[in-house]
Amino acid sequence: MKGFHGYDILNLIVESEAIIVIKIRNFHLSLPKMLTLGFIIIILIGTVLLRLPVATNSDHATSFLTAFFTATSATCVTGLTLVNTALHWSLFGQVVILFIMEIGGLGL
Repeated sequence: MKGFHGYDILNLIVESEAIIVIKIRNFHLSLPKMLTLGFIIIILIGTVLLRLPVATNSDHATSFLTAFFTATSATCVTGLTLVNTALHWSLFGQVVILFIMEIGGLGL
């Protein structure tokens, strides 16, 4: 059964075994790979945003591992942190963490 056919760049095909495949110029992603890639992208975007100096209360950027761990923990909604969230992160950083938690909680 063929389902939705969109633009030339992105075609969504639903096969008879209920396997969803995205075809992007001859590149196929199954649903588990697409979900994994989505989580990785959200974690990397969160890491980059948390590394910005505006995300902390101090004048310097957070270390990569601290930002990466915080973004991963927020995406997976585990709540583990290496630093005190209220003291270390500025309002911008806390909002980034909030959005990452919402996106991870919804499973987008």
